[in-house]
Amino acid sequence: QTYDNQEEALSIASDLIGSSTRLLIISPNGELIRSSVSPDSRVPLLLPEELSKDPVLSKAFQGENGVSRNFYSAKTAIGTTYKDEYLVVSYPVPANNQTNALILYMQLNDLHEPTNQAAWVIFYAAVIGFILTTFFAFFLSSRITKPLS
Repeated sequence: QTYDNQEEALSIASDLIGSSTRLLIISPNGELIRSSVSPDSRVPLLLPEELSKDPVLSKAFQGENGVSRNFYSAKTAIGTTYKDEYLVVSYPVPANNQTNALILYMQLNDLHEPTNQAAWVIFYAAVIGFILTTFFAFFLSSRITKPLS
């Protein structure tokens, strides 16, 4: 589907990707064209210049997809810069006689969080299952042995 209004298209794409993933469109020279990163976002803005120089992610400028798991510099809302580990995916976006890169990224900590939550749910279910099984085993064994006494 095509959109005449780029802001509307970016807004719809941002809604589809979720709150822990961010979207950038950058030019081959590292200029930030569009961003879904808002000032109040908990996901910081990665530096577009650094992303455009990454050999894996810059494949998007040649028309190929790229996936990278690496440490990148991020800029916080107050202007400080720090490095953190991100999972970054780049896609080519042809526009105005050049190929830009659509960059999707998320912090790896956000990627591991649902896995940890699922592990805790499984652990709790196993403990509850063990308690119920033990209760029913004692209940049934007392009912079976009652006629014998």
